[in-house]
Amino acid sequence: GRRLVFFFQAEDGIRDFCLSRGLGDVYKRQLLHEEHGYYMKKDVFNAKGDFITSPEISQMFGEILGVWIVMFLEKIGMYDEKTRSIRKHEQSTTGKRLSLIEFGPGRGTLMSDVLRVLQQFNLLNGLEINFIEFSPFMRKLQQDNLTKLLRKWDYWMKFEHNPTKKNKMEKFTCEDESKFLSLRWFPMYEHFLHEDFGEFVKTQLGADQNKAPIIVIAHEFFDALPVNIFEYNGVNWCEKLVNISHKPLGQNPFEFFVTQTETENVRKILKPEETFSSEVRKSLKPGFNIEISPKSLVLVNSLSELIAKNDGALLFIDYGEAHGFSNSVRAIRNHKFIEGDTYLAFPGECDLSAYVNFAALEAAARKVPGIKPWPIIPQGLFLESMGMNTRLEYLISRTDSATTKRLESEYLRLVSPDEMGQIYKFQYIGLEKNGEIFPFIDESAQTIHY
Repeated sequence: GRRLVFFFQAEDGIRDFCLSRGLGDVYKRQLLHEEHGYYMKKDVFNAKGDFITSPEISQMFGEILGVWIVMFLEKIGMYDEKTRSIRKHEQSTTGKRLSLIEFGPGRGTLMSDVLRVLQQFNLLNGLEINFIEFSPFMRKLQQDNLTKLLRKWDYWMKFEHNPTKKNKMEKFTCEDESKFLSLRWFPMYEHFLHEDFGEFVKTQLGADQNKAPIIVIAHEFFDALPVNIFEYNGVNWCEKLVNISHKPLGQNPFEFFVTQTETENVRKILKPEETFSSEVRKSLKPGFNIEISPKSLVLVNSLSELIAKNDGALLFIDYGEAHGFSNSVRAIRNHKFIEGDTYLAFPGECDLSAYVNFAALEAAARKVPGIKPWPIIPQGLFLESMGMNTRLEYLISRTDSATTKRLESEYLRLVSPDEMGQIYKFQYIGLEKNGEIFPFIDESAQTIHY
């Protein structure tokens, strides 16, 4: 009974149990249902959880990203080597000089490692960090971890309570008013946009009051966004939906089925006439299916608009390729992958993810004038190009043999093609005027002429 209510409950009550749902809706409820959602109840991002991410494997991962951020600031002329600080934008009327946004911050480990690097370059003063995190449990964990870290550098953060504002933001500011450092948490990206770029804010404070470069990091975020699956039956496009199963009691209470006719999502999300060329449409065979993540495309387009207006960069790290997928959705429960559609029997008890179509993200970004997506590169190539092997050698020189063995194992896990080095990709999207940022280079520049 609980599972049925969980899957088919609407905001305004309980819907008819016979009502079918698209996989995208099921996805959202599996992961983010306020009471039963997978991410809402516990810490799932460490060795004791169902999976472990790159930042949790080694501190070197986040440190390398921190170095890349410094390189980016140097490239666009925002880092002043003489004063060892971020240059203030001439139009800014606040203490903010740089804004970071992290989607799905996990335990806060990645940002903690990034901040250790930024602190070495004296880049904390003038920094605003925004976290997009839907889970109240994870927000509290991130806040505890990051404020504790900042105290080591004499940044004592206080919670800024504003009872007059009915927003979704949780904000921490530095007690020392001579320093500008702000940590802000939002349940959703839309809440961040409303806070900083809503019409009221622009009217009251001026359109340029938030003028500062924005660097966005999304690590293993897009793979967790909902996908819809569409199938071609030889005549038209249909959608793969979830409904209550007619199997005997004790078996999976839910099952997939494919509609016989076109659904509204076919017209609004798939858009076959726009998505497929006439040549591809002619070659389609019955049974062909494709996954589409509409939320991902809208988000990337909006983020591209954001950096086009403020300058900045988008850095995405996820597993996937530069093409579409047909059957990549997978589930993890109790440290094990679940085969087939049996994960439907465990609502809220397993993680759902799907391979990221980086080509689709690139296309969404290209719709914004002045934005250029650079070719994706494997994680191993990015980390090694950025000098992770040198960082490893330095750490090894300062430790014992047991720690050396652990560090070498962590390094290989992150960069080896047989581990995470090939399946995970880095994607950089930036302003065309800023040019290439190492190690992202134009494919045409990689050609060697003799």
